[in-house]
Amino acid sequence: MENIKKMVKNIVLIVAILLLFKAAISYQIAKTDYNTYDYLVVGNDTLWTIAGKICSEDKHIRNVIIDIKEINNMTDSTIYVGQTIKLPIYN
Repeated sequence: MENIKKMVKNIVLIVAILLLFKAAISYQIAKTDYNTYDYLVVGNDTLWTIAGKICSEDKHIRNVIIDIKEINNMTDSTIYVGQTIKLPIYN
């Protein structure tokens, strides 16, 4: 009985690891490669205001911010005047 419990526990662990691996691969595949253009950050710019300028009706502003951060490998939303960041071009 002890061996069966151990085997079930191991199978559950393996399935969980495989599901996490599948999710990670799916996330990488889901990332979209965008055509981009360079944008020079000016005074009073925030990611929110910049995203608002390029946001379309079918793309929520928060998703645009996520795209900008992903494209620029940003871990937070900090930007600086004079900084050049890449912005996505949405078709």
